[in-house]
Amino acid sequence: MASANSASKKRSIGAPSQQQGSVSCALGKEVSLDAVPLYLEETEWHGEEKGTRLRCKHGLCLARRVAWEGEDTGRRFLGCPLEEDEDQCKFVQWVDPEWDSRVKKTLAGMWDMVDRGVKREAIIQADMFKAFALKDRLEKEKNDELAHKNALLDMREAQLKELLYKSASEANELCSPSS
Repeated sequence: MASANSASKKRSIGAPSQQQGSVSCALGKEVSLDAVPLYLEETEWHGEEKGTRLRCKHGLCLARRVAWEGEDTGRRFLGCPLEEDEDQCKFVQWVDPEWDSRVKKTLAGMWDMVDRGVKREAIIQADMFKAFALKDRLEKEKNDELAHKNALLDMREAQLKELLYKSASEANELCSPSS
């Protein structure tokens, strides 16, 4: 069960787990990125990391996260516990080593397929909105044309009634005896 939170970079999957291991201080070196990768909070690797004295640039305990984008998909890291809209700093410390080149290539291919699918979906959605707009425009034109034709018919009907009334009046005058 996956739920995405578009206001932040956090994504959650699964139900909370009782098991939480700790990470030693010798995790690797801090990496300062232009942006923190999109991430998951998964059942076996989530919450606050209490097994280290490391802190983010705000002095807060680090949050356990799993990368969810690009070649780092699936790699665990520690990062600022704040959400992006809460002034999240760029502190990232990778827990897992980089994937080997074959896995990176596979992940890059997978994300390329996802990106193409997202682009196709956007094109299809845009085409669908255009089709609905065209349908609405054609319906309006049809309704306007029907209203115009109905107005013309109503006018013609009124003319015919007036002509019929005049003809009946004239016939009555001709048939009625003069006094």
